Amino acid sequence: MLIKGISIVSGVSYGRIYNTLSFSNNATSTFLGVENSINEYDSVIVEVTEELKNLSKINKTDQFFIDAHIMIANDPLLREDVCRIIKEKEIGAMNAFVEAIDSYIRKISESDNTYLKERALDFQDVKNRVCRHFSKKSMSLCNVNDSIVICEELYPSMLLDISSDVSGIIAKKGGFTTHSAIICRSMNIPYVIVPELPNDLNGMILINDDSIIVNPTPEEMSEHVKLLSKETIINKDLHQLNVYANVRSNDEIKALPSEFKGVGLYRTEFILMDKNIAFNVNKQKEVYEEALKLSNGRKITFRTFDCGDDKKIEFMPKASKNVSNYIIYNKLFEIQIEALLEASRNYPNIEIMFPMIETFEQYKELKKQIVKKARELNVKLPKIGITLETAMAFCHLIDFKNVDFISIGTNDLTEELFNVSRDEVIAIDLLLDDLVTVCSRVVQFGREHSIKVSICGEIATNPTFLKKCYDNGLRNISISQSMINSVYKALN
Repeated sequence: MLIKGISIVSGVSYGRIYNTLSFSNNATSTFLGVENSINEYDSVIVEVTEELKNLSKINKTDQFFIDAHIMIANDPLLREDVCRIIKEKEIGAMNAFVEAIDSYIRKISESDNTYLKERALDFQDVKNRVCRHFSKKSMSLCNVNDSIVICEELYPSMLLDISSDVSGIIAKKGGFTTHSAIICRSMNIPYVIVPELPNDLNGMILINDDSIIVNPTPEEMSEHVKLLSKETIINKDLHQLNVYANVRSNDEIKALPSEFKGVGLYRTEFILMDKNIAFNVNKQKEVYEEALKLSNGRKITFRTFDCGDDKKIEFMPKASKNVSNYIIYNKLFEIQIEALLEASRNYPNIEIMFPMIETFEQYKELKKQIVKKARELNVKLPKIGITLETAMAFCHLIDFKNVDFISIGTNDLTEELFNVSRDEVIAIDLLLDDLVTVCSRVVQFGREHSIKVSICGEIATNPTFLKKCYDNGLRNISISQSMINSVYKALN
């Protein structure tokens, strides 16, 4: 039985089906009286919080995601609604919680704001975890060694719970740039979306990129045995494409393979995610200098703090996903640029990039602060560019003819230009040609004005997208390290 899907994380895998489509959180809870039911709810939230904190000790790189779920579970307004429902309706704690959080999910899902729609998945994920604790059921993937997991929708927490190897994931819903997709890439787990996936699949299953074979015959297996072999030879010719890495810690640079020309996106906000106070100049300088030293002369592009929305920082409560952060928290910005410039004294392989720029005036104003500080410190000014990820910047592209370089952030740019959530995999798949047109226009603009252009969004690893953009002149991309084989396959 052959099923065609949409490959989110390409790869080949084979294993026994672990079907979660029959799993349900439809259990109910007994009303124990108002006080006892509220106490039961509080106890479960404590259990969930401890579980998430334990996960954060194991999965430090996903700290921001785990912290967001802890915040949702412990939201005081949510607790207030649960307590009110228990008192008014005299129902069990779990039933009251489901009613309360479902109300949140409905409101968020109905929002016109794409970002808020995406957060509905986080609320649903927290709902599932809390309900499992109420019903004392386990839904983790800790006992699915070498299996292909089939699910309605892949929640990040399911992946974070993994304590053994999962061979692949098949889901009915999902997207190219969701948290789940990003985690699957980092774990090198093949991930396929099949909207019309049958609920009753069982037995063995083979994944080969976007093709799924249920209970393959010996003949079908033999066709794919070379692909399944660890000795499979991959043509590693990158032609004229320069591949850089997306990283969020120096540990990732330590393991950077030689194929990578350097780091095209260093997400500097992650060095502050689990901190109570901001690093001072010297501490930040140490982090940046270590990164530059570890790169062995390869270029590193540091993106200045990109905070807000799902990337919450305790000492930046007013942060939002735009350049206003550098006005509201200008002192933090000054500290960061001073630390970066100090680090550049002995390491010239550094570039600085501003996120979420909408106008050239914003770029010019931020660059002016760096120019002033460089003069004060008597250091050479590094190249300064932008992440092109807003519709306004794209529509006024000609205004940016004097920037040093452009990195196209396709995740946010796609959402703004086409009003498509990163979860809407079908829509994004249908928009591939439009995305190729957008990115190719920026590449052409770069050639006309001698500006280096790269793509740093997750879509850069989509074989069809990458091949078409390469044919249209794209020569620089920045990707997760684990996705390098997808690049090889796209070009060869």
